[in-house]
Amino acid sequence: MHSKLIATSAAILGLFAGQSAQADASASATVNNIKFYVFDMDLNDGEAATATFEAITGQSANSWTHVNGQSAGGDWDTLPSLASLSYLGASAQASVVGGGALDSFVLQAQAISGNGNAYSNAGISLNFTLSKNAMLVLSADTSASATTTLGKTAAGRETAYGIGQVGFYSGINGSDIGSYGYVQSYINDDLAGHVETNGQTLAVFHNTSGASYNLWGDVYADAQARIPLAVPEPETYAMLLGGLGVLGLLQRRRRV
Repeated sequence: MHSKLIATSAAILGLFAGQSAQADASASATVNNIKFYVFDMDLNDGEAATATFEAITGQSANSWTHVNGQSAGGDWDTLPSLASLSYLGASAQASVVGGGALDSFVLQAQAISGNGNAYSNAGISLNFTLSKNAMLVLSADTSASATTTLGKTAAGRETAYGIGQVGFYSGINGSDIGSYGYVQSYINDDLAGHVETNGQTLAVFHNTSGASYNLWGDVYADAQARIPLAVPEPETYAMLLGGLGVLGLLQRRRRV
């Protein structure tokens, strides 16, 4: 009877645990070799087109896991900026390293989930002075990947998303201006899969103000991996309670 009790217990607990068993999803993004180019859009205005790279105005790395809510952040304006977090089956890492020259910067973000949501972000902000009638092009080499191992779980779809992006925004109101470029990999399907994308991203801004312009650049890498938290169905709870009741009855009969 004792062996039957153990077998029954294992079967019931295995059924309950099976409802929360999940596969892994992962995503990553890398941005490096950041460069800029300037073009003269009016050769008759008597002024040479110039773009002056003023400074890195900020950089940060951040990681989050959303199983029950945890976060970690790198030091803003401090290089290297690093963040790493692992919590209850979800992990995220982000980093900004480099310095000296703009093209020495490397931004990386990675997220892995076996349960819940993992998210990471690495970014830098750039400051330029652009002469009138000049066009500024910001470029970077970018890669992104996304992987799911199961596709659809009992609780919902796995999701993996990686993106690297360059763009410009106004220092006056913080709104996006000009064009932006990005490379992304995204999976949100019933089937498992892997997507990887590599390429050069470009952002373009044309100063038509007739005067020099203070311009802000934005470069970042994001990664997100999500596996829905398994919540046992009411029927599972009923089966569990019923099974425990059977175990109690068997144990009572064994004592008799």
